[in-house]
Amino acid sequence: MSALHRKNSRSSATKHRRPSAIRTAASYWNLRPTERAARERALDALGRMRRQHKSLASSAREAATTPKTTLRYVGAAIRRGTSGRFVAAKYDRLFRPLFMQTVDGRINVPLQSSSMASLVGRHYSAMGYFLTTGDPSRVLAFRNKFIEVGGKRLYFLTDLDEIERLGRAGEFSFESLYEH
Repeated sequence: MSALHRKNSRSSATKHRRPSAIRTAASYWNLRPTERAARERALDALGRMRRQHKSLASSAREAATTPKTTLRYVGAAIRRGTSGRFVAAKYDRLFRPLFMQTVDGRINVPLQSSSMASLVGRHYSAMGYFLTTGDPSRVLAFRNKFIEVGGKRLYFLTDLDEIERLGRAGEFSFESLYEH
């Protein structure tokens, strides 16, 4: 094998190496903005695999990404099942900064688990449901509930008047909870 051939094969091997899982805020913020957007789409695909029990390929397609990119960014949360198909783990410890509506306002919270992210997502969904139907039951289920981040308790917003006020003011963005 010639020296040029070895050099080219080495560079292509390092070009396609899977990055380590993003588990800290520092490693997340070291990503370029386009990489963060790609990772957000990969997390979306992972969520679709979990919630809808879809294949990696169809979940990635619906999330506007590819299976390769999904594996690159969230591969630590995906494994091969007994059938040989890719399956999403029930939960993960991947870092994700999400927006959360608290009693102190809308804040960006650095979450370290899919279960906490899911709880924040259910709260946003409950607020959206309340604003569209007027039914407060889903929001009221979050009364006195909180998540703990960095030793600080963050309570979910459940004040119905405040949610209506923020909704009328256009303060909610239900398209994405993820930091851009």
